[in-house]
Amino acid sequence: MNNESQKPYFIELMSSIDKEKSKFNVFPSDEKIFECLKYSSPEKLKLIIIGQDP
Repeated sequence: MNNESQKPYFIELMSSIDKEKSKFNVFPSDEKIFECLKYSSPEKLKLIIIGQDP
């Protein structure tokens, strides 16, 4: 995770999240945002993103 956190895409992602947090309630909390990685590797992770816009 430390190597990824130094990459430009990750820095931009965290900046975007910080901007959203200044306007809205964002969950999970900072200390739990990557907690899922403690329980499963990213290679095994499957997820569905449900949003308003296609």
